[in-house]
Amino acid sequence: LCLLLCPSLPCRNIMRSGDKSQSVTQPDAHVTVFEGDSVELRCNYSYSGAPYLFWYKQNHDQGLQLLLRYFSGDPVVHGVNSFEAEFQKSKSSFHLKKTSVHLSDSAVYFSALSAQCLRLQGELNTNL
Repeated sequence: LCLLLCPSLPCRNIMRSGDKSQSVTQPDAHVTVFEGDSVELRCNYSYSGAPYLFWYKQNHDQGLQLLLRYFSGDPVVHGVNSFEAEFQKSKSSFHLKKTSVHLSDSAVYFSALSAQCLRLQGELNTNL
C-alpha cells in the first residue's frame, strides 16, 4: 500500500507584533511513502523570539486534529499516534516524524507558529 501524506501547500504567513515578524514554511508539497516506512514532514520557521510550534493533521472532510505542540523544555516532543517532532532552534526547524506509517496516516498536515504571550493570572479584589 502506498500512502500520500500532504503537508499544506508551501505558504508564508506573516504576522506582526511590534517589530517581530514570524513565518512558517513546509517545503514539501507531497510526501509519498509505503505502509510501514518512516516519514519526515519538514517545517521551517522564522521568528526571533521563543515560539510556540504546532503540528496538525486533517483527514478528508474533517476538522484539524492537534498532533503535538512545543512550548519550551525538552526539544523532542511526543504526540498522538506515535508522531514526534524535534525543535531545533539552530536550524529553525520543527520536523514531524513517524517511524512506521499506517494507511490511516494519509492526510494533510499543517505546521503552525505562534508568538509566546505572557499570561497573567490573578484575582480582582474590590473593596466597596
